[in-house]
Amino acid sequence: MNPLISIITPLFNTEQYVSETIESVLAQTYPHWEMVIVDDGSTDSSCSIVNRYAEKDERIKLFSRDRMPKGGTVCRNIGIEKSTGDYLMFLDSDDLLYPTCLEKRVETMQRHQELDFAVFQMDAFTPNGDTERRLLTNEYPNYLHALLAHNLPWAITCPFWNNKFLKEQLKGFDERFPRLQDPEFHTRALLVKDVVFKVFPNAAPDCSYRVEYKKANMKFFLQGSKLYLETFYPVVQERADKDECNKAIAKFYDNIYSHVTTSATEDIKVNIPAIKELNSFFLEHHLISKGDYKKASFFLFCIKYNLFRSKLFTFTLRNLGFKQFFGFRF
Repeated sequence: MNPLISIITPLFNTEQYVSETIESVLAQTYPHWEMVIVDDGSTDSSCSIVNRYAEKDERIKLFSRDRMPKGGTVCRNIGIEKSTGDYLMFLDSDDLLYPTCLEKRVETMQRHQELDFAVFQMDAFTPNGDTERRLLTNEYPNYLHALLAHNLPWAITCPFWNNKFLKEQLKGFDERFPRLQDPEFHTRALLVKDVVFKVFPNAAPDCSYRVEYKKANMKFFLQGSKLYLETFYPVVQERADKDECNKAIAKFYDNIYSHVTTSATEDIKVNIPAIKELNSFFLEHHLISKGDYKKASFFLFCIKYNLFRSKLFTFTLRNLGFKQFFGFRF
């Protein structure tokens, strides 16, 4: 009656944070867990820190990534392979669990034994340690549609998985994805026939996300977006709610441009061919209008030739109704 929980943690150069993360696991009121940490080739003292903990507590296990490609996705998959628990969750090496996290999650799963997974609430904290008011698990009328629109309903630490469901139905993360690995994984889970899950957005947060202000890699984001669309668009065409799914995917277009237009001009220029590929995908599958396609093409033309610096072009773009490009600094 004391199920084992496997906590999967990819590790890469987080020597300044990993002790705090491990301490948050050691502080759990529920003692039946294993922490499976998989190193991605750290060059700092991260592994030495983890080894010191592992020597004192056999529940902490450190492995090294033993195959390509490099990245957190492969490390999570290795962690899944090494895990022995009844339930499984993912915890990044700079995030934290609150003390009753595991206890409450196990209680919930024991009350709802029909669940393949449950989703709990997570808050966020800033580099100076202040807790943000932002909650990362959100309520949506349809969680699949939210994911298809890239309105991400929860973070990677929020789901608590029945390990049998995860290993037999999902078989790990798709290692082709340089970005959007979590949305791909969660979308695939929701597409499993007869999946049973429950989301608890109104529960108190039981874990916390460390906010790091990093420059996003647009190239990888665009590659991941293209793979995501190519993977799931054909799948949802077979569903009874195909029209609603397609409407959701069409909203992904606006989210892509929100990302693109808030990026540095040089990043946009370098990635124009990839952006054009995505524009073509949305047009060819009738997810955007020809008008929106032409507006996007004109926007990229302006970026390529620095025409956005002209007040005339700024005035023209605004009056043409370039709603997708609100984020760009005209």
